[in-house]
Amino acid sequence: MESYGLVLPADDVTWIKTVNDFINDNQAEIDKLYRTYSEGDESPLNWKLLALIFSGTFFLGLGIYLIKFRKPIQRKSFNQGYALLIGVGECADNRLSLPVTVNDVKKLRETLVDSRFCAYPDDENHIRLLHDREATRENILNGLDWLKNQTENDPEATIIVYYSGHGALRKSDNRYYLLQHDTNTRCLEDTALSAEDFTNKLRQIEAKRLLIIIDSCHAAGMATSKEELEKQEREPLLTRILLGFEETAYPKAFINSLNQGEGRVVFTSSKGYESSWIRPDKTMSIYTYHLIEALKGKANKRGDRCIKVSHLMNYLSTKVPASAEELCKAKQNPYFDFTTEDFPIALLRRERSS
Repeated sequence: MESYGLVLPADDVTWIKTVNDFINDNQAEIDKLYRTYSEGDESPLNWKLLALIFSGTFFLGLGIYLIKFRKPIQRKSFNQGYALLIGVGECADNRLSLPVTVNDVKKLRETLVDSRFCAYPDDENHIRLLHDREATRENILNGLDWLKNQTENDPEATIIVYYSGHGALRKSDNRYYLLQHDTNTRCLEDTALSAEDFTNKLRQIEAKRLLIIIDSCHAAGMATSKEELEKQEREPLLTRILLGFEETAYPKAFINSLNQGEGRVVFTSSKGYESSWIRPDKTMSIYTYHLIEALKGKANKRGDRCIKVSHLMNYLSTKVPASAEELCKAKQNPYFDFTTEDFPIALLRRERSS
């Protein structure tokens, strides 16, 4: 066994017996404290607990116990979790750029791979991020092909597909398009990602558990003044830019097509012609901000060790409308197409916050 010591006067050894007696007499309590402090904390605890040594014999004994007997924690990962996260961000046509969507996907990725929370493996085999110039039509379709391949190799895969950006509806035939980085507004039908192409790729992903999240129809993301924001509310930017199109969160037919197949769940950030609002500090969308809170366990009860689709749904359905009203004086009601059985979407490694 390793030995540890402190430099003390040679004739001052009484503290050693005191600490040893304390550890022997309080073994069960110290074990319980050890588990409490160690679970969900990735970094070693020694430096934190040693800072408490001078507050009394109790913490001295606990600190020495942890240094001497603490075993490495083997953390469980959500190895069946895979995610494709798309935040369009900068667009080739700068009028369509939405910088806040990049913050959304980066923060979402951080949460998914955080071993204290969702515990998705932090590697390219489990999670991929597309934003700005990488969020092209080709790369998005290739990313969906990648998910298809992953599910073929892992029958127990749980999949998240997240898109944050603009969506536009062609009024003449109700065809819906997601507007990725390389969308050309002069020939949108040939360059944007059509709902048909998007859903056809999703149907090829034979996962038993697939959550699709669409955070689109953003308001205030491109407004640079109060006057511009008011104009955006009266006539959304895409309606002004794209003749014959209008910005909308989704048509019902699009949601129905997304939900085809076993274990499909579809979340959208708003209903119909409602906007998806961005927080006043422009750091994140309201919807994704609360989605991340839910993924960190805000919707869970104490003692829960996994996050289910129903946890996300219940949390978002109350928090998003309240925040939109409070922060933006606007209506925003998330939509959920959830007809399958409930299923876990992530681990919850850390006890939820109060």
